[in-house]
Amino acid sequence: MGDISAALEQLEDLCVSIHNWIAHIQPAALYRAPIIDWHHPDDYTQKGITGLRKFLGTAEAERDHVAGLAKSPISPKEFSSNAPHLLAVWHEFVRSAWPLGAISQSLDVGAKVPVKVDIIARGGAEWVKVSTIKETRLLAEFREQDSYNNSDYDSDTSSPGAGPSRLPDPALTNSLIVQGETLLRATEAYPRPSGRPAPRVRLVLNRLIRPIHGFSDGRIDRTITHLGSLGIVVQLGPTCGLPLPSSPRAHLRPSKNIVLDLSVLVALCCDSTHYPLPSTHNEFESRFRSLRIDEVTGEPVLSEHSHTSKDLRDQLQWEAQHPLIQELKDRLGAVSDGDEGRELAFWITEEVRGRLPALVDVIGGPEERKRGKALLDPEEGNFWRGSRWEGNEGVLKALRVQILPDDPAAPEAPVSIFQRTLVSTCQALVVALETPITPDAPPATRTPRPQRRSRHPARPATMFPTNRYPSGHTLRTLIAGAERGWTVLSNNRGAIGKVGREMGISEGLCWSASQLESEGQRQGDAGRHDQAGESREERDDDLAALWVVNPSSLSEWRRLEVVNDNMAVQCVPR
Repeated sequence: MGDISAALEQLEDLCVSIHNWIAHIQPAALYRAPIIDWHHPDDYTQKGITGLRKFLGTAEAERDHVAGLAKSPISPKEFSSNAPHLLAVWHEFVRSAWPLGAISQSLDVGAKVPVKVDIIARGGAEWVKVSTIKETRLLAEFREQDSYNNSDYDSDTSSPGAGPSRLPDPALTNSLIVQGETLLRATEAYPRPSGRPAPRVRLVLNRLIRPIHGFSDGRIDRTITHLGSLGIVVQLGPTCGLPLPSSPRAHLRPSKNIVLDLSVLVALCCDSTHYPLPSTHNEFESRFRSLRIDEVTGEPVLSEHSHTSKDLRDQLQWEAQHPLIQELKDRLGAVSDGDEGRELAFWITEEVRGRLPALVDVIGGPEERKRGKALLDPEEGNFWRGSRWEGNEGVLKALRVQILPDDPAAPEAPVSIFQRTLVSTCQALVVALETPITPDAPPATRTPRPQRRSRHPARPATMFPTNRYPSGHTLRTLIAGAERGWTVLSNNRGAIGKVGREMGISEGLCWSASQLESEGQRQGDAGRHDQAGESREERDDDLAALWVVNPSSLSEWRRLEVVNDNMAVQCVPR
């Protein structure tokens, strides 16, 4: 009964620990992309840790089973429990490097049998397998192999004409090697985002601790050496140290060099950004809706909303709630060295430079066209003239945009892991966007939509239709900013969301090969991991890679159209 009571106490403590971790630590252990979005701040966060609730349920079920045995008046002849494995996995889980993606998962990698992975850590960069195998178990495997080898040897030497006696040296194999090689094949086969290498495998042998005088069988050392030669990190004994503590979220800040995409460049010129805001509900509703004569009363009334007028109204309300220029002033003022922000620089690609005039000249109103020209060339006039922000520009007083050179120089600051992954993802999307589809077979009556495979560990075989790609100029702008280590400002939330899904943000996949290469603990005892599993260059993790603001369309044409239409209606004799 002593073993049962001890196991029950351990399982009760385990369940309490899991509950506390979920309540207090889990939010900090999830991945949050370095993206500023005042309106939708939680859209770029990992949704959860796969398998955690199920792991808790397994622990509680094991606890209840052992509790039933403890209450029974008849002690079982043999007592066995899954508690040692559950405790070992949880011990490693709470000490694994963040972001944490999954716990206790069977992954479908196309093999006959799913591969069991105990922990997915470091934002998907590391798969951890916890083994409770003991030295005695390995020695038993070796003895069994030796018996087969000796049996074969005896049968050979007993045959007529046998040569001199010599014990053969069989190839080294055991359950640990088979397990390690299986995990390596699984990491190569498992779907992962564009540009990502296969995850690193860490094999934790928490009950296999090297004796002072070494292992009694040299094949154990040879096994560890062989696994290391395959690239597997073999850890003897449990991870030392306390669990990783939670840390406060960094307050993201933009860089002093800001790359603007076409959508936000248009927003900087548009009427709702600069024209005085409505002061009443009726003014909001009437700015983009013309008057009409009511057939019954003969009096002027507002026309019904069209899709265009409703969208423009909504954008105007967003602007009133949180003005674009005010957000730029606030965030850039915090990183600026002076009141006028002269050290701030705003950049666009040559491609965006060529597209802006065509948009503004065709769709924009007179003042919007003037702002578009002044934004690109200060000699065209004062960008702020006639704006409701004139005289209150703050650090944006000298706002003008510059053209990015085609070949970026070496970035002034280290490019973050997120930005490197953003570049590789966007480059892959550009290739897919610009590669013509040439089907080998005759076209079907209905062309199937492209699909992508889910990277969720619990449903890797699920296929999702691929959304329409973001535009090429948006992707190239993201690349231009990210490869320089600068913040990209956009109001194309849909495009940012699509790129984020390809990067695996919601699943906590946020790593690259360089993250592993920069770590100092790659061999032997892993010891304590860095907080959140980041390399040294990631310490400045408050720099935003992307900055998303609300959309804003060129609307002066519609406002002026409503003014003219209303004048005509009011002149109708009644």
